[in-house]
Amino acid sequence: GDWIPPATEYGEMPGVAAATRIGNYTAEISLPAGRTRGRFLAIDRSDFPKVAWFRQDLAGESLGALMNRLALNGPNVLVSQKFLTDNLLSIGDRMEILVITDFGATLKEPFVVAGVYNHFPTVYEDETVVVGNMDYIFSFYPVAMPHNIWLRLQPGVSSAGVLASIAKVTGVDAIRKI
Repeated sequence: GDWIPPATEYGEMPGVAAATRIGNYTAEISLPAGRTRGRFLAIDRSDFPKVAWFRQDLAGESLGALMNRLALNGPNVLVSQKFLTDNLLSIGDRMEILVITDFGATLKEPFVVAGVYNHFPTVYEDETVVVGNMDYIFSFYPVAMPHNIWLRLQPGVSSAGVLASIAKVTGVDAIRKI
């Protein structure tokens, strides 16, 4: 992960309005009814709202309020309303999650359900996804774990031009447009 230039480098490129780090990791969640596999979406809670598209009806709270819930203490996560209901959980409940950040690099912690979303960027209704604070996850490792960089482009800017600039300036050519 250390070969990935910092998000600030991307955010300063011409045509880019903002950049944020996103980790998309495999997770195993331990619940009273058993274990379930899913995804742990680690976000940079301070930069994520500058990049992500979010609408008022995607959660019962604003995106800023959800990000503040992740900041309250380290092991906080957001879960979908469906996951909360299906597993008879409440805000404040703990669940142990094994996060697999890279080959041979894992973290097993009791996380606290701190908030709920109805829909979240890149999360589909048929999958189990917990959203957590990337800084908390990375605090357990001496190096940055592999992650992606999401960009918000300035209005009217060509994504093809920005992608070409990124490859030229950073040497990173494994970029995909979503």
